[in-house]
Amino acid sequence: MATSEFILALNALCMEKNLSNDTVYEAIERALHKAYRSEFSHDPNVTVVMDRTSGEARVFAEWKVVKEVEDPQLEMVVEDAQKRYGADTKVGDVVKEERTPKNFNRIAAQTAKQMILQGIKEAERD
Repeated sequence: MATSEFILALNALCMEKNLSNDTVYEAIERALHKAYRSEFSHDPNVTVVMDRTSGEARVFAEWKVVKEVEDPQLEMVVEDAQKRYGADTKVGDVVKEERTPKNFNRIAAQTAKQMILQGIKEAERD
């Protein structure tokens, strides 16, 4: 897959501002996480991962696999996890399910623009 224009622009920004790529990507992932949470707050424990090659952002809900569930929004009993994710799933594992909305890139771009700029400014100061 070819490197996207978005990634090329990010890499140029990193070079111009003398920032590490990881610092900028992490700031963007934090901003996208906030954007997702503001639009889709029903998922309490999510992570956003941005592909460093394509620029595609994906959202994953996560649950810790436990013997006995205390918080169903954050935990899943081992028997259920084994049914959904495979018999080799064990207590202590973290299972993930993709929750990326179809219009996430558009929503994320609108909502996260200012947060991304703020994150980059903070990284420059550090």
